[in-house]
Amino acid sequence: MDLFAGKRVKQLKGFSQHPCYLAENRTGKSVIKRFPLAEQAKRREQLRVMERLFMEGLPVQKVMCVQEEAPYLWVQLSWIEGEDVRSCKESKTEADMYRLGREAGALLRKLHAVEAPAEKIGWADRAWEKHLRYEAMCKEKKLTFAGIHDVSAWVKRHRHWMNHVPERLQHDDFHLGNLLVSDGRLTGVIDFDNMDWGDPYHDFVKTALFQLDDSKAFACGQIHGYFHDQVPSAFWERYSLYTAMVLFSSLAWGQMFAPEEEKMTRRRIDRALRDHDHFKRLKPAWYEGENVWST
Repeated sequence: MDLFAGKRVKQLKGFSQHPCYLAENRTGKSVIKRFPLAEQAKRREQLRVMERLFMEGLPVQKVMCVQEEAPYLWVQLSWIEGEDVRSCKESKTEADMYRLGREAGALLRKLHAVEAPAEKIGWADRAWEKHLRYEAMCKEKKLTFAGIHDVSAWVKRHRHWMNHVPERLQHDDFHLGNLLVSDGRLTGVIDFDNMDWGDPYHDFVKTALFQLDDSKAFACGQIHGYFHDQVPSAFWERYSLYTAMVLFSSLAWGQMFAPEEEKMTRRRIDRALRDHDHFKRLKPAWYEGENVWST
């Protein structure tokens, strides 16, 4: 494959279903990703969005080259220096993590400035249909958690909260593993492979699942930075709704693709249920300590 010619190549580890390689020669480093050619339309859209963000000066990878070689589509992206925030969190203070969270929140808000194309409008219906599929999968596979029927009923009663919302670009995998830091500052966001269009607040669902595993300070900072310290009540409505919905999807997805992480998945589900008192409260318990992080 031409993109590999004259380069030292190493496959990068990660949870992506698409192989990803670090390629290096005397001119520098780059990242090469391989996608099925059948996904070409989706990947071309992803690359157009990345090119726009890069041109607007946001810290995303530059699209350097795209090659078709059946049955694959190969994409070469620029290398962003830094290590992911998750990898270096042990060397950071809580104040450091809070500040990085604020930077991440401010960056996420800029990503969300990209409006959904007219043909992609219809978030509420798409999200609801997807949720029903995951609920059905849980029922079929007899996957459950404490109070699952009550949570299901709560979601149905409050599904209207995702109607008539702004429809924007969603990164859809915005977590510490996809955020890069160097010299104490955020240097980039990577992995737009799951990007979608819809309610921008849905990008905070990874807070409930993953950010809290890593740093509550970062999670608070991300929310504060996104909203410039003025968090609207509508955010907590939709945040709690999407958190409740993701309990079903994470259980079903985990069973299919990561059964070895079932204990971790269930621990996260139990935490979300406690934080929201089985959704009797919208603002999660972990956020009550926000003043600890404020500066």
